[in-house]
Amino acid sequence: MKKKDRDDEIPENIDFSNAIRGKYVDRYREGVSIHERQSIDPITFYEAQSRLGHALWHAQALEAACVAYISLVRNVAVVEAGGHAHALLEHHDRDTLKNWRSTFDAEGLTDKQFQDRLARFIVERIWLVHRSSFELADQLTSPNRIHEITIRLVCFADEALYLSQSLFRVIAFQLSKQGLRPAEIETRTKEVIEKWAEVH
Repeated sequence: MKKKDRDDEIPENIDFSNAIRGKYVDRYREGVSIHERQSIDPITFYEAQSRLGHALWHAQALEAACVAYISLVRNVAVVEAGGHAHALLEHHDRDTLKNWRSTFDAEGLTDKQFQDRLARFIVERIWLVHRSSFELADQLTSPNRIHEITIRLVCFADEALYLSQSLFRVIAFQLSKQGLRPAEIETRTKEVIEKWAEVH
């Protein structure tokens, strides 16, 4: 069997004309230093990963609840509602938080702490999504830190659940004022979330 020409394997859009042969060879010859990390008990690692996955699942559920709220209560197209939810949760959009607070206060639909709890949750979500994996590896080698991380992840999931339920109560209240029955509200909410999930 004839061996395939290696030139055929390189995509046409890659330009090697300015490449420098052996650019890093001296560094390689100097040697590579490897820092061995302290080993993590596999069961501890599995439990931490499980709690982390559970927390992330609840974070996604809250994002879906935000999209449903913005779309159904604020009458915003699903894709645009997804953008607003992303701005709120990913970039801590304070204007959106203020807007929500005034609506909730006017309608008496949720407790006065909702905005503060959501603001604290967003900070924690940013840590969970962007920083937790870097910190967990070091913290899982200490029994005290394992306990702290476990509590932190459990509290995060509980808070996400509370916030999601609050938003779904607002959706149900608002749509019932428009004459929709509970089954119809559930169907419309599910449709919005599914549509958002398709384009997300």
